[in-house]
Amino acid sequence: MESEHFKAAELRCRHCGRAGVRRELLDVLETLRAKAGPLKVNSAYRCPEHPIEARKPKPGFHTRGLAADLVPLAMPLRTFYDVVRTEPRIKGIGVDQAAGYIHVDVREASESILWVYRNGRAVVTTEPFQEVGNG
Repeated sequence: MESEHFKAAELRCRHCGRAGVRRELLDVLETLRAKAGPLKVNSAYRCPEHPIEARKPKPGFHTRGLAADLVPLAMPLRTFYDVVRTEPRIKGIGVDQAAGYIHVDVREASESILWVYRNGRAVVTTEPFQEVGNG
């Protein structure tokens, strides 16, 4: 599956090459693209055998075709985060400032969840760009 701005090859599993992105995610990606400009897809669909998914106790939303990790190419990550927050269909948002991407997913949920990646772990937060004090 592909759309006007996202080609099938960038949405496939990087481990096995299988397609699996769902239409509801692709529609959200196009909405984000319209608001934020060009986006690089670091990862979208992942098969359950993908090394990242295989390390997890339970496969995540990438394996269901409902998640993508995105790098904004036309604005800072913080500004892109503000754009992501305005999209009500996005229910999972993970910010990795060190790697420069934001995970978005369209899971079925009444409330959204927000987390940051710190030292390779997801930590639930309410403000991903707050300064972390020393000591």
